[in-house]
Amino acid sequence: MNVQYMSKEKFACSEKIASGIVDNCAQEKMLEAINEEKRLAQIRGDVDADGFHYITVIVDGGWCKRSYGHGYNASSGVSVIIGMLTQKILFIGVRNKVCLICLSISKGRTKERKHACWKNWNGPSTAMESDAIVEGLLYLESTHGIRCTRMIGDGDSNTIIKCKERVSYGGRILKVECANHAIRRYGRALQKIQVNAARFKGVEGIRGRKILKQRMMRLIKGARNVIKVNSVKNHNEPQKKVVLNLIEGLRNVPNHVFGEHNNCKETCKRKKLEPDENVHPLMRSSGLLHAIYSEIGRILVACSNTLIWNATNNPAENYMSQVCKVSGGKRIDFSKSSGFNHRSTIAVLAFQSPAQQWYKEYYKSLTKKSPATSLKKI
Repeated sequence: MNVQYMSKEKFACSEKIASGIVDNCAQEKMLEAINEEKRLAQIRGDVDADGFHYITVIVDGGWCKRSYGHGYNASSGVSVIIGMLTQKILFIGVRNKVCLICLSISKGRTKERKHACWKNWNGPSTAMESDAIVEGLLYLESTHGIRCTRMIGDGDSNTIIKCKERVSYGGRILKVECANHAIRRYGRALQKIQVNAARFKGVEGIRGRKILKQRMMRLIKGARNVIKVNSVKNHNEPQKKVVLNLIEGLRNVPNHVFGEHNNCKETCKRKKLEPDENVHPLMRSSGLLHAIYSEIGRILVACSNTLIWNATNNPAENYMSQVCKVSGGKRIDFSKSSGFNHRSTIAVLAFQSPAQQWYKEYYKSLTKKSPATSLKKI
């Protein structure tokens, strides 16, 4: 098409101007969300003896590249804190291990010069999430008088340990287990049991593992449904009886799936319909049923005191999907300078203003006038 493209210098200058406006817009959006969380906490009376507002938050972290379960060496990472009630982002923290200019100077390729250095992390990539979340908790407490006493997150125990160690009110922080992640870990444990031919061998073991493979999804969906049915909406409701009902329901799921309905409640449809083949004795004699009970106790019953809230970190996962979208599906390396920082900030605007409505406010900040009608329809 013979269209002249932008020079490297022109692109860097334009990016610097645009990124400053994007950062300001994102900070304004997060400040609005923080004030709204404080207002809602004040209405509910969630203010402690020290005058701090205490809230529930959703936390998560992500990297600039995909790990595939083994490559934990990303150069950049981002962590996010989201208010439970507003479902809006309150804080993001980005960690960068590399600055290309500093690297070039250290190797003697270029002369030392003044530049904007984005490197702020020298530790391992696996510690980026916990460090950024601790920074966010300290910022909310010192600047806005907010204490995050409940944290909804995945099964990363390192994050909650660091928060308890480094935050002044760490002893009061309660880790709320994400129900989706708990069920996912339970499903992976069932898969390991199903393929363990050395432990469950013989005719009964082979038959039992075959039945487990056929009914595995029913076990997983049954456990998830029990959590939903026994959930409470208000975090301040009495919990003891609800937790006991949840534990009873979780432990009865294998019995129900394998055809034993003596302990099922009246809502069980299998009692009224034609019952399944009762393979419960076979699963018990093969040892598979005991193994399943053990995993239920280790993974689900152990965190049943927080599973009753049926909380998930889906909002944080949605933010991470926005980061993935603006960073080229994590296939392009933006971690050597300010690229990942800017894209993480753009993801904040995309999350706070769905359907890409943030373009209008950004355009108005950049040009000092409202966008044209055609742009508003985008």
